[in-house]
Amino acid sequence: MLAPESFSAYLTDDLKWTAVLGRDTCAETAFVYCVKSTKIFCRPTCPSRRPRRENVEFATDSIQAQVMGYRSCQRCLPEGLASPHEARQGIAVAHAQVIIREAVQAGRPVPSLVELAEMVGMSKFYFLRVFKSSVGLTPVRFARNLRGTVRTVRS
Repeated sequence: MLAPESFSAYLTDDLKWTAVLGRDTCAETAFVYCVKSTKIFCRPTCPSRRPRRENVEFATDSIQAQVMGYRSCQRCLPEGLASPHEARQGIAVAHAQVIIREAVQAGRPVPSLVELAEMVGMSKFYFLRVFKSSVGLTPVRFARNLRGTVRTVRS
């Protein structure tokens, strides 16, 4: 979550529009912009084509935008708590955890870091960083902890 002082950087509509044009990641949670012609609201970082300025108004959050009669963008998913990027990372980590858990429970060897990364569509270094920051453990340690749990349950 951004610090409250970061929201003060977007007090005027002109500053918000500049953030939208630049796809400013600092503005990710500060506001949403609403497109009058399509009745859709987006995050400032949405990769969609930029609308004309005269067709844009701003809302403080997705709830206000919905009250104003707009619906959520299907591309940037502004209603979600996490950014689409974070959501994809979460899905990849959850998929890797399922793969590891199934291997441990079946008594099979756990796939290597390279294999896991390929299965979730990431480089091994990026996958390791994302997995560790999300779970708090490396995939190997995660598997070791599961093995200990499985042995205790089977005993």
